[in-house]
Amino acid sequence: MPKTAGEVFQSNVPGLSRRVEPRLNRFGEEVSRPGGRGAAIDPFNRSPVAQDSVSSELQRLGVSLDVPNDRIALPQGVQLTSEQSFALRRDKGQAVRLKIEQLLANPNYQRLPDALKAKALEKIKRAASGQANDRVRGDLIRDRRRILREQLGEREQP
Repeated sequence: MPKTAGEVFQSNVPGLSRRVEPRLNRFGEEVSRPGGRGAAIDPFNRSPVAQDSVSSELQRLGVSLDVPNDRIALPQGVQLTSEQSFALRRDKGQAVRLKIEQLLANPNYQRLPDALKAKALEKIKRAASGQANDRVRGDLIRDRRRILREQLGEREQP
């Protein structure tokens, strides 16, 4: 996602936009803007909102779903790289979509009253996001241990 004014400009210019991390929607999918040459300078050029069963159900029940963030509790001194941050946000969004799709396909969910459906969706959102955090945290810890083992191994050799 563009972080500076220069990156915002680059993200809207064909050819330059590949240099900037893509924007993600609430399901961790890359956002692309339609349009031709004028789209790059049109501040009102917005990506169309895709309607599907997941989006429709969230809207129908009034359940909000924000664009995924990269907030995660990490061991002291460990920070996400920009690539890891992007991957975490992508994974969170995709995990939430998958879990909601699975829930919507469950016949028991279909029998619930709307208030309980909304609660179930909220619970799924939190759980899927937490699971994505756990996966990334585990990967980071494994990477950190591997790097430490490699460094210790290098020191032991003459």
